[in-house]
Amino acid sequence: MIIYLLICKKNLVRDQLKKILIIDDEEDFLFSVKTVLDAFKNDCEIITIESCEKCVELMETDLKPDVIILDIAFPGMDGFSLHDKIQLHDRWKNTPIIFTTAWGDNTRRQQVNALGCDFIEKPFTNNDILYILDKHLKTD
Repeated sequence: MIIYLLICKKNLVRDQLKKILIIDDEEDFLFSVKTVLDAFKNDCEIITIESCEKCVELMETDLKPDVIILDIAFPGMDGFSLHDKIQLHDRWKNTPIIFTTAWGDNTRRQQVNALGCDFIEKPFTNNDILYILDKHLKTD
């Protein structure tokens, strides 16, 4: 009985956490950002996936992220194409997206700005990512 109550309490707390979804095909990047966010964002659950296609599959589950950190360049479907799919999804369409890329040229910045999304160029500092996440995770 006590074990059951502890599991229920843990699940309740987990359900109240903000969910940050990180989508990138570089495992080292996913590990690094997850490690930083796990250390500094105790009120968040960090979810990582390696491709846009896996994100499309994830969209059909009960998960609804509070913010998405999305790389632009992928083999297969790119971040811009995934953005378009997210905008058509009823539960996810209002989720803030923060695009990331190591190729931060003006053309990419303009594309991101035209979509109304934020942009952060790799490599970025811990403070950079924490600042931009706090902007999107603010509770009113």
